Amino acid sequence: MGTVMYAWELGANYGHILDFLPLASRLRDRGHKVILVARDLSRIESVLGEHDFAVLQAPVWRGKLQGLPEPQVSYADIMLRAGFYEKGGLAGLEGAWRQLYALAKPDLLMVDHGPTALLAAFDGKVPRALIGNGFFMPPPVVPLPNMRPWLQVSPQRLASVENKVVEVANDVLQDLDGPTLNVLADLFRVDETFLCTLREIDPYHESREGARYRGPIDTAKRGVCPPWPSVEGKKVFGYLSPKFNGFEKILQALASLPCASLIYGPGITDKVIKENTTEIVNISRDPVDMTYARRECDLAICHAGPGTTMLMLMAGIPLCLLPVNLEQGLTTRRAWEEGAAVTPEPGDKNPDYRKLMTRLIEESSFSERAQAFAQSYADHDQDAELDRMAERCEELMGEDK
Repeated sequence: MGTVMYAWELGANYGHILDFLPLASRLRDRGHKVILVARDLSRIESVLGEHDFAVLQAPVWRGKLQGLPEPQVSYADIMLRAGFYEKGGLAGLEGAWRQLYALAKPDLLMVDHGPTALLAAFDGKVPRALIGNGFFMPPPVVPLPNMRPWLQVSPQRLASVENKVVEVANDVLQDLDGPTLNVLADLFRVDETFLCTLREIDPYHESREGARYRGPIDTAKRGVCPPWPSVEGKKVFGYLSPKFNGFEKILQALASLPCASLIYGPGITDKVIKENTTEIVNISRDPVDMTYARRECDLAICHAGPGTTMLMLMAGIPLCLLPVNLEQGLTTRRAWEEGAAVTPEPGDKNPDYRKLMTRLIEESSFSERAQAFAQSYADHDQDAELDRMAERCEELMGEDK
């Protein structure tokens, strides 16, 4: 049996690991050892729950850089800010990753948003796979695609950042006596790419010729099932951060609509719950079972996390999307282009949340497009896909099963 090492280096929150756990469990059930190398260990025990996997701390960049070009327009920009700006910092990260590989002796490396982890295995001694929702898995094209398609970005701008990243990476690789990069795309030419997303939501879909999409990983069967308020009208489910600038305005807007709303706000205070719970708005401080939420609700409002967005659309639920970062903004753009979502106008500092939700309630086209989307994926079988992914992992490890 083989050893699979999963590496998560960049990105906030635990959705990265949660999305990998179903496959990790499959692999362990088939007799393989799984080691999780995680960016953040502060709440890892509560995330893993009954899953008893070996966990190690990932080497991560802690430096602060100023004066870099803004906005970030490609994945190379992200890499520049994550250790690829100068040789000394990157060499330290690469050395740490290689020590981890030497200690764990993985038969397969699965990388989730981990460019320095990927570079440390560029010598090809261990089979490499990328896994994730697509945003941090750019297609191996030259140059890497513009992440902000609504902006006109010159080829020179894209090339200059890539050239800097490749120069620094090669300086480190040469000292490690390994092969070097000809272009940055070489780093992403791996043995397998597990695209756990849908073509319609993938921000790079136009550059992924012949890509195989595995669909989102549903990790939702956990959490509580609070009641919706007992009132007439459509049921609205909200998954919103209380730190979002318009959070209480959204609650007030929902309280003025002819709907029954159930809202989950991670870390919400008792004070906010008390001030905003009404006969038609119920607020949960505990995570809500998303399988239950998708089954019961008619509409949803969230920050456009790719997983939540895809799973709602696959259930035929139209959305009001309120992105707070670039990845969520790209997901919002794709769902909006599908005609299944509303979102504030770009640059709107004071959105009318009541008006947005009213559109979802009154304009049937959003529900119709979401239901058509769901119908196109009616045959999607996550269990079968996970089995196929596990089998492919075994092929990469040279397992004969």
